[in-house]
Amino acid sequence: MNAFVISGFINGVSAVVLGLIVYLKSPKKVENQAFGLMTFALAIWSLGYSFWQMTTDQQMALFWVRVLSIGSTFIPITFLYWIFSLFNLREEKKKILTAGYFITLFFISFIFSDLFIKGVAPQLSFPWWPQAGIIYTLYVVIGYLGIIGYGCYSLIKIYPERDPVTQVKIKYVLLAVMVGFGGGATNFPLWYGLKIPPYGNFLVFVYPFILAYIMLRYKLMDVKIILTQFL
Repeated sequence: MNAFVISGFINGVSAVVLGLIVYLKSPKKVENQAFGLMTFALAIWSLGYSFWQMTTDQQMALFWVRVLSIGSTFIPITFLYWIFSLFNLREEKKKILTAGYFITLFFISFIFSDLFIKGVAPQLSFPWWPQAGIIYTLYVVIGYLGIIGYGCYSLIKIYPERDPVTQVKIKYVLLAVMVGFGGGATNFPLWYGLKIPPYGNFLVFVYPFILAYIMLRYKLMDVKIILTQFL
């Protein structure tokens, strides 16, 4: 069992456990429901990643790559839905969210076609690594970079207008994005034949931990910031 198999299981189990903890804490809150959906998508990607790395059969490797791609395709839109819910932007950004849903469903409809994944072939020390189709490239540019980038832009835009507690939350989210999505993005170069190992994958498990902290400990942050301002 190689390090990438282990990292996938760690990422997946962390996402499932933290998603359940946050959701069960307040299951009726929209932001908790959104967090659960986001971590569920992350778990599909992560666990599919592990099964893909474990197999030596070409067809099974391709199957698991397609399965993990379902999770990865849903991660950006569930992330956007979560931050819009957490920072009360859902009504204001309803049209953007709706467009994001349609874009995501468009990509999902091509996952089991050669237009999304051409096939799998040996790369570096990996026996089977996926080759990007034209629709996958559109997903990287529009779905991954576009949707996540817009989410970060929205947070940066509202940052000056929000109270100190909310500003702290925004900083944590942006930190999580840099670590989690930045680490996950290191998987992309090999899809295009660039000999860059996906070592950033080992950092992805930090992403749900940071976001779960925001969801579970924000009241403690409120007290700390208020006390600091008072002093």
